[in-house]
Amino acid sequence: MKKPTSDIIICYAKEDDGTYPGNERGWVSEFVFFLELMLRKTSQHKEFRFFTFTENQLLTIPSDSSQFIFIPVVSPSLIAQDSLVSFINRSIAQLREYYTMKRLQPPVFPVMKAPVLGDQLPSSLCSVLPHEFYEVDSLSEEIGFFDSSRDRKDRKFLMKIYELADLICRRLTRYEAAPGTAERFRQTPAIYLAETGKDLKLHCESLRRELSRFGYEVYPQHPLPEHYDDMVHAIREDLKRCCLSIHLMGEDFGPVVKGSTYTIVELQNQVAADYCNELMEDPNATAFNRIVWVPQHTRHISFKQQNYLLALKKDVRSILNTEFLQTPVEEFKAFVKKKLKQATQFNFAENPENDLFRNKSIYLIYDKNEFHKCIPLANFLDKQGFSVILSVFDGDLMDIRNIHQDNLKHCDATIIYYGNDNEEWMKSKMLDLSKSLGFGRNKPITPQAILVDDPSKVARTPVDDRDAMILVNQEEFTPDLLKPFLAKLETSN
Repeated sequence: MKKPTSDIIICYAKEDDGTYPGNERGWVSEFVFFLELMLRKTSQHKEFRFFTFTENQLLTIPSDSSQFIFIPVVSPSLIAQDSLVSFINRSIAQLREYYTMKRLQPPVFPVMKAPVLGDQLPSSLCSVLPHEFYEVDSLSEEIGFFDSSRDRKDRKFLMKIYELADLICRRLTRYEAAPGTAERFRQTPAIYLAETGKDLKLHCESLRRELSRFGYEVYPQHPLPEHYDDMVHAIREDLKRCCLSIHLMGEDFGPVVKGSTYTIVELQNQVAADYCNELMEDPNATAFNRIVWVPQHTRHISFKQQNYLLALKKDVRSILNTEFLQTPVEEFKAFVKKKLKQATQFNFAENPENDLFRNKSIYLIYDKNEFHKCIPLANFLDKQGFSVILSVFDGDLMDIRNIHQDNLKHCDATIIYYGNDNEEWMKSKMLDLSKSLGFGRNKPITPQAILVDDPSKVARTPVDDRDAMILVNQEEFTPDLLKPFLAKLETSN
């Protein structure tokens, strides 16, 4: 049987595909290379064809194409070319007309290679959430661009592509669903996940990805308006669709909303609090809950923000259906899952692979330079329904250490990728595992596994199989090698 064909259209400015030190391919070529690789690994029952556009051309949907994905690579270079902007606007209008007739969300996935001001974006992209391939430092305001030059092997670049590939595959699955299944998707519970500051953006994106993967509709699904009145209206309209709002508050509260003194983080929280109070006064209103989370460790928070959070603690304690948490991120996520199970009647048992409340967590431990080798492993575990905890390398050493210990405290199992042949590094990780009970666990981590990429390393691995399984993987990742590890995990309590 012929596999369904999905066409991926990439539109970009030629200037964005110039080569850079450490890589023979340009940025866009590297992006396309890894996206194609991850799409094929993520969805092996589909065929993908890639087409690129660097000038104003007529966009046509091939007759043998079952699905269509449009990815504009947005940057100042693209915005400066009126012909490309015109092509994007016309193509998205064509896709919206085609998919609106089918009552489906248009398959448009903007990739932001570099920052572009909202009023400079093509009009057709102003209502679509972009995938940002850069970050802005919350303290210095410096912009860090994601790439994959060979000397850096940028983990963030590859992670963003992995997230995009996963989202595309899930969207295609919805398109192909039978009418009854598609209707079920539209009736799933909805969550409002408030936009957050720069320091918690990765946590926010991770939570959005997990909620979406397990069947929840996550709002907002479009960029928020810039002006106060329009933003309040947009937030309230989204909240009406939801049973829960989640607010992550850290060291950065985001920009001040035009026409007000509120930051974007404060305003979303205030509107949600007002909405929650209004519903409490209406005996016929649908139940609505609110969760506010603050990380345990906030080092660079201003005096003004400290006062705001202290006042917020007092306020939320006087409001029913509102919870204030200051915990490790994994405890926060566990609480969200518990709250959702209590607040919704949605039955995930129909799809065991997507059961948010039964999946076990596996902590992948690896050296920063080995992340790209772990992507197939993480992808496979994710598709099997496990919660995959990735290693963290961003932040100061104390923060990284605290997160590592929290991961060891809350995970169900661990896999160490031993590819760098650094025996001291390996010993330190095994020592951490042996000390995990001291981090607050009530039982040892089991199972534990060490994945080596070369049989010759087995003899040099500083552990025997009484402490951890030693799994040997050569060349491309093979899922079969995980069978004994996963079998032990499924039977562990």
